[in-house]
Amino acid sequence: MPTELIIAYTLFLFVVLYVAITMKSVVNAMFNITWSIWPIIAWLCLTAAASTSGFLLDFSATPPRIALLIVPPFATVVYIVSRRSITPWLDAQPLTTLILPQTFRIVVEVVLWLLFLSGKLASLLTFEGRNFDVIAGIGAVAAYLYLRRTPSAAVSLIFNITGLLLLVNVTVHGIGSTPTALNIFTTVPPNTIMATWPMVWLPAFVVPSAYLLHFLSLRQTLRYRTTLSTK
Repeated sequence: MPTELIIAYTLFLFVVLYVAITMKSVVNAMFNITWSIWPIIAWLCLTAAASTSGFLLDFSATPPRIALLIVPPFATVVYIVSRRSITPWLDAQPLTTLILPQTFRIVVEVVLWLLFLSGKLASLLTFEGRNFDVIAGIGAVAAYLYLRRTPSAAVSLIFNITGLLLLVNVTVHGIGSTPTALNIFTTVPPNTIMATWPMVWLPAFVVPSAYLLHFLSLRQTLRYRTTLSTK
């Protein structure tokens, strides 16, 4: 196994661990529970099993089998963000709480670049191509440093909207470069590594977590701005 690939997988596993701990902490606090780590572990085990078995590598299936692992986490994102019961927790948090964790996206971009160097991923999906998501990770650092001194709904909105657009860009290029009916980008190699372990956890867990943090932060920010305007 190439050195770049070993480093990439090692870094990515640390990212998954960090995101899992972050999601557990956020969900536990929002819903006043203590057990959210178990569904996370179960989902990671299920997706790992599906990828290591080769089940996801059949891209000719309709719908593509990897799509079966994307729908549940995004449905969970919608469910969590739509819950009214999380409002008190959001109101009690500083704007930085949901922004700082997005720094993990810097490491993800390093991982993707290393995969490109090892010949496992096309340059299109890295910062050498059309993936500019590293800006979101760096932006999270800058926004955190600013907001911890000067709370600002405007800065939070700018970060979250920009981060979401960057994430949508990555999502479109990721899906569009897979060898499925949705293929719109011809890449060498095609984007099949996301159907293998451990990279399956990027579309099945890490990316949905980034969306969740953005949507929660946007909801928090809009309430914060409304509160300020009524004072």
